Amino acid sequence: MIEIFKYGIIGALTTFLNIFIYFILRSILNLNYIFSSIIAWILALIFSFFANRSFVFEKKEKLKNKVLKEFLFFALTRYITGLLDVGIMVIGVEVFKQDDKLLKIISNIIGIILNYITSKFLIFKK
Repeated sequence: MIEIFKYGIIGALTTFLNIFIYFILRSILNLNYIFSSIIAWILALIFSFFANRSFVFEKKEKLKNKVLKEFLFFALTRYITGLLDVGIMVIGVEVFKQDDKLLKIISNIIGIILNYITSKFLIFKK
């Protein structure tokens, strides 16, 4: 239960970071919503890996090959949920003409759930 709580904290921070960066890129810098979403996702991915590895799943092993392997697998699973994020954005904005900011929040909620499952059972398993 504590692990889920800690994951929730990191998930919330990652989501906040993702959305915050998206809003800055989209609203202030007026970048394209797809480009903004991709950049926000990449920066959130890097934060999420290190925070989950050390704080949530308490992995202490520091062998470069092990950490690199975990990061690559983490990035791959997040890439898949990242594609889902972009897909939701494109379909929601272009096809259904919905608000991009609301869709960004919804897609992040879906991503949090899928990312916990892959982290717990595939990447940081004990």
